[in-house]
Amino acid sequence: MDVSEVKKPAEVQAGSSTNTTGLKQSKVAKNSLAATSVASIAQQTDSVEIRTETSRANNPVRDKANRIINEVNLTIQATEDITNIFSSVEGIVVQAGEQETTPERKKVLEKEANSLLEEARKVAQKATDQSGADPANDEVELQIEKELAPLRKLLPDEAKSSFGISVVDFSTEDAIVNTRIEVERAVRQLKDLSERVNNSSENIRSRLSELEVAAQNSEASQSSIRDVDQALRLGADIAGRIGGDPQNALGSFSQLTAESADLLK
Repeated sequence: MDVSEVKKPAEVQAGSSTNTTGLKQSKVAKNSLAATSVASIAQQTDSVEIRTETSRANNPVRDKANRIINEVNLTIQATEDITNIFSSVEGIVVQAGEQETTPERKKVLEKEANSLLEEARKVAQKATDQSGADPANDEVELQIEKELAPLRKLLPDEAKSSFGISVVDFSTEDAIVNTRIEVERAVRQLKDLSERVNNSSENIRSRLSELEVAAQNSEASQSSIRDVDQALRLGADIAGRIGGDPQNALGSFSQLTAESADLLK
C-alpha cells in the first residue's frame, strides 16, 4: 500500500516552543539596554536557538512503519491477484466439464488453465521474495510481532505451488472432476486467507498508529524538557552576570522598560 493510501495517525506538533522563543528573541534585540553588563547578556541571548520541531522526513518510526505497511499491502495485493487467478481457473474447469466441450477445446482450456496456475505461482513467489527482513533487530517490528508474524506466514509455501495443483489435466472425465475438486478447495483456502490478511492488516495499521503517536508525543516531551533546560541555563547565566557586578546592573534598572522583563522569562 502506498503510504498515501493509509490513514495517517494523528499528528502531534512538537515545534510550538520554537515560535515562542523566537518572539522573545526579537524583543531582546528590540529593547537594547544602556547598562554594559545587561547589554552583553542581551547579545548573548540573541544567539540562543531552540529547535524542537521534529523532521517528519527523518522520523525513524515513520520510516519503519511505511516499510511494514508496504509489506502488508504486498501481501494483500498478492492474495487478491491469486484469488482472481483461481476464480478464472475455476471457470475454465467448469467449461471443460460441459458435455458440449470438444476434445480440441479441452486442450485449449487445459493450456490456459496451466498458464494461469503458473502465473499464480509467480505472484506468490514474488510476494515471498519481497517480504521484509527478519524483525529480530527491529524495535518497531518487535512491538507488533504478534500481528506481523502471522501476516508474514499467511502466504504459505503451498501458495507457491498453486495449492498443490501442479498440473491441470482435462484428458478424461475423472481427471476433470478431480481437478475441479482441487480448484474448489484452493478457492475456499484463498477466501479464508483473504479474511485473515485483512484482519491482520487492520491490526497492524492500528498498532503502527499507536506507536507513531507515542513516538511523536515522546519527542514533544523531550523538546519541552530541552527548552526548560536551556531557559534555566540562560537564567542562571544572567543571574551570575548580575551577581558579578550588582551595582552596575542595579544602576540600569531606571532605564528598563516593561518589555525588558521578557529577558527574565
